Amino acid sequence: MDRHSVSVLSDLLAMQPRVWLRAAAVRPDGDWQLSLLEVTVGEPPPRWRRQRWSYERSVLVASAPAGRTVARWLERGRVALSPLSIDLQLQGTVSVERQDSRFQGIYQQLPWPTREWTVHVGDRSGPVLHGELVAAGMPAFINFEHAAAAFFGVPQRLNRNFSGRELVVREQDRRARIDRVLVRPTEVVAEVCGERLRGASLTLGGDGGPARSLSARTRQVRLPMAEGLGSGAWLALHCDGELLDRRILDPTWGGKDFEVEVDVSTRVEMLISSGEQATVEFKRQLPGTDPSGAMKTVAAFANGDGGAILFGVEDDGEIVGVGEHERRRSLDRLTNMIRDWVRPLPDFNCEMVDIDGRDVIVINVASGSATPYGIGTNDRNIAYYVRRAGSTFPATPTDVRAFVGARVSVMPAPSPPVGRR
Repeated sequence: MDRHSVSVLSDLLAMQPRVWLRAAAVRPDGDWQLSLLEVTVGEPPPRWRRQRWSYERSVLVASAPAGRTVARWLERGRVALSPLSIDLQLQGTVSVERQDSRFQGIYQQLPWPTREWTVHVGDRSGPVLHGELVAAGMPAFINFEHAAAAFFGVPQRLNRNFSGRELVVREQDRRARIDRVLVRPTEVVAEVCGERLRGASLTLGGDGGPARSLSARTRQVRLPMAEGLGSGAWLALHCDGELLDRRILDPTWGGKDFEVEVDVSTRVEMLISSGEQATVEFKRQLPGTDPSGAMKTVAAFANGDGGAILFGVEDDGEIVGVGEHERRRSLDRLTNMIRDWVRPLPDFNCEMVDIDGRDVIVINVASGSATPYGIGTNDRNIAYYVRRAGSTFPATPTDVRAFVGARVSVMPAPSPPVGRR
């Protein structure tokens, strides 16, 4: 992490024809107070749009002013963003930290590597705004935290706290980035892009890791792995001694932003070896005339983080298979059960996998975006379920309210147009 004066950041902003700004302010007592001012340099953040949400005691604004306008705010110590006019008590220096492309921190993911300039603005522990946010023509939120998370594109599950006072400038580096990484048994395949790829190199980190030089036209790089992915493996995209972007591949170091190509039988064996848990359930037999037990778990997976039901597996993980059945008939029967019983219909697929000569049928259920999901043969009698540890339980009224609240907080709503500022 580096430190610079506020004037260095002001000069950087003054050179930008346009920046992408999102701001949130509250007035728990009387005067308006800054909650978060986020300025993005380069291309706009994903799904960014010009808008304003105005409530009695909070305002959230997204606009695209000239960079010199924001630079003047820093120089004068005041944000002038209608309807807001807020003093900035800038303190000390500006801290600068480099982040990888698609870094998942407390702000929205950006596709490019960034330098995050954090300005220290007065007392960060401002008063907390309590109560619901409702106004004519505006989306409704259960509280300010949910509204700010939706506005700034941050998943609510990150437990982001917007009660402080922050000003951050996120400067995107468009020279080069790693777009996608696929780990195969004997090689790593990486897709790259950028405006300055020529002269850069991509290296598989570690002792004797292979490297490839890039050209302006390079889009895919293949790095061989004679002995598989070693401990501490990572990808370094660099040029003239400067690290431009990276991907951590070792899961023990937190690496997860890559794909691993494994055959389907290996993937199912890995699920079985992990045992029953919040996202995995074993069943010895296929559903009979009453499929409600399996359907409850499908709904619970959709209400949570998703999961897989494996038929033909004992509770202790022993693979017994589902017996001699027509493959297509079994898969079609399960598919029709889910369509008949689960409401609304979740995102799922069914597959049959041969494990050492025994057939295992897997229902893969994705985490749903239309919660709550329930089961029933008609729309008037729906029961809802949740997953805890390795078991499925009926949803409590609190669970159902949480599903609905989370859904409402992220639903887009029309906003009045806001002119350029």
